[in-house]
Amino acid sequence: MQRFLIPIFIMLLFNIAGVHAQGAPAQVDIALNDLSNRVGQTLAITDVNWQWFQETYPSTALGCEGGQGTGGDFPAYQFLLTYAGVTYDYRVSADNTIVVLCSQLDPNQSTPTPPLDEQYSNRLCIESEGDLPYMRTRLNVGLDAEVTSGVLNFRAGPSPNAEVLQQIPTGVPFRIEGGPSCIEEFVWWYVNANGQLGYVAEGQNGDYFIEPQRPDPLQSRETISTANMNQLQQLTSIVGNFVPNLSWASDGLRFVMPGAVGSDSIWLYRTDQLTLLPEIIESDETMTTIEMHPNGTQAMFGTEQGTVHLWQVIPDPNINIFETLFLNTHQRAITSIAFSPDGARFASAGQSALTTVNVDKTWAAIIWDVQTVSQVAIISGHNGLIRDMAWSPDGTTIVTGADDSTVRFWDASTGAQLGVVEVGVPVSNIQFSSNGQFVAVGLSQSDGRVLLLDSAARALVAQYQVTAAGVSSIAFSPDNTMLLVGGSDNTFAIYDTQSDQPITALSVNDNVRHVSFSPDGSFITVATNKPEVLFFGVPFISG
Repeated sequence: MQRFLIPIFIMLLFNIAGVHAQGAPAQVDIALNDLSNRVGQTLAITDVNWQWFQETYPSTALGCEGGQGTGGDFPAYQFLLTYAGVTYDYRVSADNTIVVLCSQLDPNQSTPTPPLDEQYSNRLCIESEGDLPYMRTRLNVGLDAEVTSGVLNFRAGPSPNAEVLQQIPTGVPFRIEGGPSCIEEFVWWYVNANGQLGYVAEGQNGDYFIEPQRPDPLQSRETISTANMNQLQQLTSIVGNFVPNLSWASDGLRFVMPGAVGSDSIWLYRTDQLTLLPEIIESDETMTTIEMHPNGTQAMFGTEQGTVHLWQVIPDPNINIFETLFLNTHQRAITSIAFSPDGARFASAGQSALTTVNVDKTWAAIIWDVQTVSQVAIISGHNGLIRDMAWSPDGTTIVTGADDSTVRFWDASTGAQLGVVEVGVPVSNIQFSSNGQFVAVGLSQSDGRVLLLDSAARALVAQYQVTAAGVSSIAFSPDNTMLLVGGSDNTFAIYDTQSDQPITALSVNDNVRHVSFSPDGSFITVATNKPEVLFFGVPFISG
């Protein structure tokens, strides 16, 4: 396919009325109107596949190659509209005065083959030999795996021609000891099968031969409370090539995790179907953090490249592609993203915010409007990287914690700073209680404390000495009576927020990276470096 660059500039001095797509800015109607005129048919957003993102361009050319324009800062939207097999790249200025058909991709023309390193879908295999992309991996060293069906050849070397040492049947677990090796178009793992060491191929051409070992199903359980906490026990666990950072849908039925290097995907699980493989949605960028939208159907993730993406992860008949938003927000990796309680806004944090507002951008965060993809306000004032942030339940306040050893309170509408609490060491985690009364602050390095702040007075009311190492994650129970704390020393603890006393502390087999209560309060998840997610609960005993 050959890409034709067709810069066409039309100055629009009026607004074009229309009903734009839910989740896209109104400027999409302008692009659809122009496309309708070109193809001679009135098109609605449901007639095309579409993607869009917001950018500030240095001229009225709006980033189009070969375009001439007046210099300055021009906020605009890019719309990729695919109709009848042709993709049209439109740019529309935020004030509706400029529309540009930047290019169109003609499927009937050929295009040069991209460089080999751009074809690889598994970033772990970029340096490998061969002329085909390697499959993305679902596995990692230290995990247990099993054969998907039939039997699998267990070989003396990472080659389809190596000696077969044995055949591994379905349902027999084996341990991943090393790898991957990307050789002869296969992704190979060095494994221990029944005490024997050798190699197995993960898959080829989209067909997976092995997969992470499937867990036991979640059994019936009680709602966790301070009264039954002494009966808390591990119920099951899941493993996979994911980052141990978990976000829940509001219904408590689904949760998502970002894929690790080599996976680079969204891992979407259902708690009532844990024994089945998760839905895995591939991305082109390396994820750093993830957050479910309050509507429970979309997931937003930040990347190492400083971009933010919003994906429709639960099917919607009105949206016929997965990705619905793509934004360049920071020049470095995204460290935190957070939706407002109503889902209408979100905040993104990272180094060097991409904004035209005249503030110190180095450690700034940006508050965005989801519908218009516009910057509502800029949070600027920290002297170190923001590690975590949280919205108050009423959506009026954002609290941030950073490497500058401060917790700061901000007006969520204007970005104005409301207060600062000095905590003495860098902050790792921030969490609002669901009633808005408290803010829990996890401290990093070797401090190992959690501070409990009164959100109105912005003053310390309690502190918990939890671990000898740093605090990696914190979470309030749904009824706010308990605070769950994960530590960097293979432990997690639970505190009674009414008495400020510890209830229990348990050890796991690796450093804890993330902890959470399920939205219904019936179990606790503990994600570790393994990577593994452990499910703890109080089994229900009938009668």
